[in-house]
Amino acid sequence: MDRARRLACAVAMCCAAAGALGVPAAGAHASARRAPSVEVVASGLDNPRGLTLGRGVLLIAEAGTGGDGACVPGPEGEVCLGATGAVTAVDLHGGGQFPVLTELPSLAPSGGGNANGPHDVSLDRKGLYVLIGAGTTPAGRAALGPAGALLGTLKLLGRDGVLRSVADLMAFEGANDPDGPLGGGLESNPFGLDTHSGGILVADGGANDVLLVGGGGVVPLAVLPFSRGVQPVPTTVARGRGGAIYVGQLTGAPFAAGAAGVWKLLPGRPPQLVASGFTALTDMAVGRDGSLYVLQFATGAGLEQPGALIRVRPDGRREELAAGRLTAPTGLALDRSVAYVSDHGDQPRSGEVLRIPLDCAATRRVAVDASVAPRGPRWQCTASEYSSPEERRHAGHRRGPGGAPPAPRRPGA
Repeated sequence: MDRARRLACAVAMCCAAAGALGVPAAGAHASARRAPSVEVVASGLDNPRGLTLGRGVLLIAEAGTGGDGACVPGPEGEVCLGATGAVTAVDLHGGGQFPVLTELPSLAPSGGGNANGPHDVSLDRKGLYVLIGAGTTPAGRAALGPAGALLGTLKLLGRDGVLRSVADLMAFEGANDPDGPLGGGLESNPFGLDTHSGGILVADGGANDVLLVGGGGVVPLAVLPFSRGVQPVPTTVARGRGGAIYVGQLTGAPFAAGAAGVWKLLPGRPPQLVASGFTALTDMAVGRDGSLYVLQFATGAGLEQPGALIRVRPDGRREELAAGRLTAPTGLALDRSVAYVSDHGDQPRSGEVLRIPLDCAATRRVAVDASVAPRGPRWQCTASEYSSPEERRHAGHRRGPGGAPPAPRRPGA
């Protein structure tokens, strides 16, 4: 496939809802005795991050592996620049991976892991938006010279194949530093992107803020609150029903288990915590039924693995999908019947994208945070939420009268 055709596949076919409503997977409506297994749809990726869906195409931001260019101090040592960042497309029907954009800037330590570079992608009518992280200061970017000028920016690959500048988020941080009064310091590392109706939203983990990008420039919507001196590190932003804006956070070191939450932004009000008890969130999406899907980079303190994909139902029930299958996941996109997840998102050459079924039979119960569902843990699924008659009958046998869960047994009973 030539470059022009690749760009056409990735850009010209998209519509405003492409990121959330992709083409149903083959067999999505067929009855099956067992839930489909987790599948690898892309492999050999360099620090894969955010995902977006078009018509039959999945687009992946790859943060790259750094390189042998200029070096600056990073959070955990020296990081060096290289033109190894990329955006890769996957043909979901015919199979195969192909590059859409290459030679984007990437900063990484020796070995190429934990890179900062292209962190997220999103499609709308204008084309493909590419959010490029940085993980350094305005002075640090300047020290990298012209080769590092795209770090900390938002770019647009138009339908004509031309890459244009949308916003310089690093420059905004240097001029405004919204979290400065809280002691956040000058740093920018834009990580999460949402370009659906209502303007472009960016979660900047380095700056601890959420930004609105539009015709009037860059406007800060919120700075997430610090907790006992620990920085909030917002990494993901998503719009929900009624224009609600949800923000997920990684949190800063020491990355305590259960310290991350999901915040709701309302005009004229401080950020409101609406779900807590998560660990190191890297991405988030809102499902068609209003369920919130949150992606945890880790489940234990200090970023101890595995990671997790948690579904929070509108009534507060929580379920884990593909339990124990994820390692350092960093990106999430929803189709009608499956989730796509970037896995091994902190590793060079071994990153993958997994296709995970959203069927209820593929989930397991997880503890429900009391602030979300005060009545405590609830049963995982209702019988009607299973995909086949056999699964529904099996679910009915496990439940008590009226569909209630069976009473728990005491040890030794």
